[in-house]
Amino acid sequence: NNMENAVNLRLFGVFGKYEDWRTRFISNAICRAIHGLPIVIYQDTAFDYLYIDDLLNVIEWFLNNNSQKKTYNVCANSVNLLTELAEIILNVLNKKLPVEVTRTGYGLEYSGNNSLLLSEMGNLGFAPIRESIKNLCAWYTAHIDLIPYQEIKENKRVEFLMQEAESK
Repeated sequence: NNMENAVNLRLFGVFGKYEDWRTRFISNAICRAIHGLPIVIYQDTAFDYLYIDDLLNVIEWFLNNNSQKKTYNVCANSVNLLTELAEIILNVLNKKLPVEVTRTGYGLEYSGNNSLLLSEMGNLGFAPIRESIKNLCAWYTAHIDLIPYQEIKENKRVEFLMQEAESK
């Protein structure tokens, strides 16, 4: 059976370079801040984000080791509010810009428990969120010519999230 070695990795909030900065919060916030625009949040929510480099380390482990189980939550086990992440971004970029939250209250938390993953993988660590954001800020700063000012200014991300919320 071709599936006997298959493993299901449940990914939580993966972010990093090459993602769609138009719809992904951390990349969108970084690009807006680099362009001197306020960071816009539809609704504050607690997220457990996982940096793409950490995900690659997890995948490499599974390719080189025999796992005991078939399904694992892959998350950093570090939950932050979107407003906290926005402040980290502004701090890393040394920017003084507003953070606008368009809907009051808090959305449902998006996090997972990675204890099973850690119990098998041992000391494989995850980069602190500030370090990951700092790396991504450096990448976007070096590639800001890929992010048109007018397009990021229009902030389609918030409109997209509002339409999603209304359709539920």
